[in-house]
Parts: sequence; C-alpha cells; structure tokens
Amino acid sequence: LLEIAWCSHAGNVRPERIMQGGNYMGKRDLRKVRRIMAAMLCAFVFMSFVPDVALALDEKPAAEQAEEPAESSADAAATAGSEADLTPAVPEDTVPAEIPADIQDDSDALLEGYLDAQLRAELAPPPSKKLLRKAESSKRRETLNEGGKLLYDGCAELAGNIAAGTEEYSVIEIDVSSLLSRYYVRRKIGGAYYNVITSQSLGISSPVWIKKGGKWTFSDEAKAKLFDFEKVTISLLLDEPYSFYWYDKTTGVKYIIPQMLVVDSGTASDIFFKETDEPVFQASFPVSAEYRADEDDSYLADTSKTGAASAAVTNAAAIITDNTGKSDVDKLTAYKDKICELVSYDRASAGKAYGNVWQMIYVFDNDPETNVVCEGYSKAFQYLCDHTDFNSGLIECDSAYGTVAGTGQGLHMWNILHMDDGENYIADLTNSDSRTIGYRGGLFLSGAMEGGSVSSGYSYDTSGNGAANINYYYDEDMHKVFSESELMMAGADYSGPHNLIDPEYTWADDGSSCIATCRCADCEEILVRQAAVTSSVKTAASCTAPGTTTYTAVFRQSELETQTKDIANIPATGHSYSAAVTKAASEGVPGVITCTCSKCGDSYTEAVPAIAYKADLPAVKIAKPKAGKKKVTVRWKKVSKKNRKKIQGIEIQIATDKGFTNIVKTVSGSKKKTSKSVKGLKAKTKYYVRIRAYKNAADGKHVSAWKTKTVKIK
Repeated sequence: LLEIAWCSHAGNVRPERIMQGGNYMGKRDLRKVRRIMAAMLCAFVFMSFVPDVALALDEKPAAEQAEEPAESSADAAATAGSEADLTPAVPEDTVPAEIPADIQDDSDALLEGYLDAQLRAELAPPPSKKLLRKAESSKRRETLNEGGKLLYDGCAELAGNIAAGTEEYSVIEIDVSSLLSRYYVRRKIGGAYYNVITSQSLGISSPVWIKKGGKWTFSDEAKAKLFDFEKVTISLLLDEPYSFYWYDKTTGVKYIIPQMLVVDSGTASDIFFKETDEPVFQASFPVSAEYRADEDDSYLADTSKTGAASAAVTNAAAIITDNTGKSDVDKLTAYKDKICELVSYDRASAGKAYGNVWQMIYVFDNDPETNVVCEGYSKAFQYLCDHTDFNSGLIECDSAYGTVAGTGQGLHMWNILHMDDGENYIADLTNSDSRTIGYRGGLFLSGAMEGGSVSSGYSYDTSGNGAANINYYYDEDMHKVFSESELMMAGADYSGPHNLIDPEYTWADDGSSCIATCRCADCEEILVRQAAVTSSVKTAASCTAPGTTTYTAVFRQSELETQTKDIANIPATGHSYSAAVTKAASEGVPGVITCTCSKCGDSYTEAVPAIAYKADLPAVKIAKPKAGKKKVTVRWKKVSKKNRKKIQGIEIQIATDKGFTNIVKTVSGSKKKTSKSVKGLKAKTKYYVRIRAYKNAADGKHVSAWKTKTVKIK
C-alpha cells in the first residue's frame, strides 16, 4: 500500500530518457527507487510499533527469489516534432534449393528451449560488453557525419543493453544541442530574435526543412550535413548482428526530429527552423512480438526474455574458444560447419511474424527444434568472426543483402569475407548447408565468374553440385554504407596470401576496370588482382574541346601501386549564345546584334536591316530657320487643308553633320502650325535641320521626302 501511495504521489508518467555520456534514467530505475523508499518507510513504521519483537524471516529458496516480470509501462509520453519512419520491406526469404523436408513448424514455440539457457544465464556471469558488441570500430560508423555518429553511438548502446536484458524501454532521446548550436544564426521573427538554422548557415543550396508525404522533415542536403538517419539505421543493422535480435525491422525505426518552428516566407532560402529549449533527437525501435512485455506497447521489452536470450552469447563464445589455435581458414570453415550443424533452413518461416527465425539467437540456443532463415545464418557467422582474434589482422567479415537468382529470385543475406590476400570472397552459409546447391563447394571462400561487377552483380559456379549458377545482386542500401573496394569480389577461389611481384597493370579502354597480373615470389603462381576504380573530372569540357576524366585504381594488396588513367571522354558542351542589340537599326542605317557565349565569352555580330518607311506623303516645304540663343525656331510653309488630311504631323531632326549620322534632336511639330522651337543647342555651332511629313498607320510608317536647311546658333 505504501508503494502504491508513493507511486501515485510521484505520478505514473514514463520518464524522459536522455542520454548524455551514456547514462540513462528509466522507468525500471525509478521503480527500484520507489520500492527502496517504500521498504524503508514500511520498516520504520513497523519498528515504531513493535520495538521489542525479534523478527525471524525464513529464507526462501533461490528459485523463489527470482525477480517478478517487468511491469507494463504507461502509455508513451506525447512526442513533438516530425517523424521519419524507416520501414524496410521484408518479403519472404529466398529458400535454398534441396533443403530437407522434415523441418517441423515451430511457430507456437516462441521461446521454448530457453529454459535451459535461462538457467545457464542465472548460473553463469553476464556476457561481457566485448562479446555483446563488435570488438573493433565499425567501418560503417566512420562513413557517417558527426550527427550520424551521435545517433549511432546512442542507439547502439541502447540496443546492446536491451539485448543483454538490462534495459526494457526501446526509445532513446539524444541531446544534439552542441551539434546544432554551431550552425545557429540570429534572425528576427515577429519582432523577436531567435537562434535559427538556415540553408546559408549549413552551406547548402536546398531548404533545410521540406514537406514529404504531408510531414515536415530535413531535406536530403540537410540530412547529409546534420543527421543522415537512414544511413545510421543501415549501418547499425549491418554492424550489430546480435544487439538487434529483439528489433522488429518490418515495422521500422521511428525517428522524431526535435520540435521546430517552420517559417516560410515564400522562398526556399527563407525556410528554416527555430531552436527549442532542449533539442533532442528521439529514436524508437519497435520490439518484436516475441520479446514484448506488453502486446499493446511496441516499445517495451520483457527483460526476463531478453535476459534469457543473451545466454546465446555465452554459447557462441564457447564455439570461438573451441577453435582457438587453428589457422584462420580452419577457423572460418569450422564456424561454417558448426552453424550448419546447429540449424537448418526454416522452411516454415512463411507467414511467421518477424522475430527469432531471422536472428542468430536460434543458432546458438542449443535447441535442435529452432531453425533460421538466411539472416540468421549470416548474422551468426558475422558474430563469430567479429569476436575472433584471427592470426592475420586483415581478415574481416561483413553481412551483405540484396537479391539472388538461380535458386529462385528473392531477397537474400550472405557474408563477404575480406581475406589476408587483399581480396573479398563470398560466404553464403545458407546455400552451403546440407543438401543445398553449395554443399559441395562454390559458395564459401570462392571466386566469382568472369564478367561480374559491383553494379551488375556476381555469378558463382555451382555446376559441381549439379545445379545452375547462382547470381548475387547488391541492394542499393549496400552502396550507401560500403565502398566500391569492400563490395568488389575476387575472381578466383581463395588460395592464401601471396608475395606479389612483377605486376603488369592493364586498363579497360573506357577506364572502368584495372587489373594487375602478378607472380608470387614464393610459389611462382600467376595471379590476377582487380582494383576498385573511382573517377573524377580532371579537366572540364569547354565549348569546343572535350574534357578529361581521371580514373584511379586502388588495389587492396599493399604490394600493388595505385594506378591512374586519363581519358578525354567528356563531350564538348557547345556554345551557349545570348543576343543583345549593340546598335539599333534606324532609317536607312543597319543595326548590330552581338551574340556572346555565356560559358567562354566567344562572340560574333549580326547585322540588323535598316528601317525603311513608305515615302508616299506630300512634301512639306521648309523655310529658313531662325537662330536664337542656344535654340532655333524651325519653320515651314503652311500645309494645305487637303494635305493635312493625309499626314499626321511634322518630323524634325537636327544634326551636326550633313549626312545626319550625329543627330542631336528629334522632335515633332503640329501639321496645323508652321514652326517649332527647339532648345538645348550649343552656341556658335552650325546645325543641319531637316523636316518631313509623317503618318503612323497599321501597315507601318508613311513619310514624305526630307527637306533640309542650315543654321548657326547665336
């Protein structure tokens, strides 16, 4: 009752979960504090009433002292901000060919077989962090930006704690204020000043904040600069094959971006967001049905189940220990054989909810009734490799996924072994298990057939098993987190490290590939090694000349030198001319248009035809102009009434030369008058004056012949 009263007083709201320096304060911790305080208060009250009574408490057997199942958490606290759901499609796994038909459907045995594992977990010390997490720094993490690394580290820590059974709430909030503050600029909004982040402060061309599918979210450029959470998710799932066994990836992780104020003034460059008091980035990982504490709460794990499942780590560690002292190849082979001994492909997985069948837990639970699909094989093999101290420090293992063709088209997961000879080899344990197309070889430490590439996929010869070749194609996500050299597969079976000498480098004509033909100084074998090729523009194409691309070939083998090849394969762009009138056409005088290329400045000119008017109006007789002080009165004979009907007015031009190439004044006079005063002329200067009748009509301008006189201004 005291505990209930205390909980009621404290409130039953799920506490916010802030990660700063790896420390958490969750509901489980708060519940423990409540119980301790309740017990202390109870003891105080009880002892105050019975001070002289000695209490003898019978000890319970250890089995009866087990902790009660975790309480169901309250509804999730209201979240603010924009959500980004990353829900990958999970079609049925590609079933390997010729798998045994006697595998039983274990859909009703969610965690059967974990009783023994749970007992071992109670007796054995908890698995160490080194076993739970990848021993070396993740290459995938190193490809992330600073914000991505913040999210990666926080989410990986949370996942590891849940996997070990020490954490129940699968939502984390990560403080990102230190990252955002470096991009703040002061901006006045509605009369007040705020710290905001703009496109300019981030150094991007697109808006920071855009609307997708009715929701506000970061633009692709902003994500690449701040938080590329899609890339974070891919990296986490590839790097942590064990820590996310409880995670339901069919639902997808939900990222909630810090609450922002979107201010849109109508232009893309003015879209930005305002800082909040506590800018935190929230990541929510749904728990698969097999590990939920409450079927109505997708983000609450049952620690009694996850804690028991963590015993699989101890069993995996025993496999690593049993193979200590073997050669690297023997270790890898032993891991493959052991995994294929422990499980078979679960053909009954169709229709099951995403869970243990897709995880390494069922591989290492020592239960012969639990089996897995390709993800389970791949994650289990990667886990063993990740925690093995190989004799060669060059050997690493990654999981890869995409599609396969040859055993039926579909999604598939396999492994890539980066070996000590600098080459990458396939390790498809699913299709190397008994009665599969790779059972007798071809899909483990094997070389791909000729003609494969990272972009077009790789084919492997399984004809020795009486089956067709099998083709592997990388999913586009793989290209987001792996380099070209990490995905490029060897063209021959693994034969051990070689001492390469006398390399001869050969480029493809188009620069797409480069190989080194070498000789091994120890065994005299002739070997071919392929480089990962990247390209960059050395010289941009001009309007008239092609540009040059530099192709760079990098070999994984330290004995082989980086090669470069320049190819003039960028087509000339051609001119982009824009025209401008540099001299307007006039009556009888052609104009000029100058065309200038906006790229290189090249230019040329074109003539504009002179303006021609119809000279069909009666002439107007000019009288002698009357000079004045810096002005002249132009005079003409009175136009007859008959001719006034034919014309519109009198056009007057004044020039300093007889040919009227330097016209200084052009004015109009009335046809009803006989003079027009023109001011603004220079004193003591001789001018030429001419007049004519004109009329503007629908078919153009009609004029009479010019009549000219001279005048000298006073």
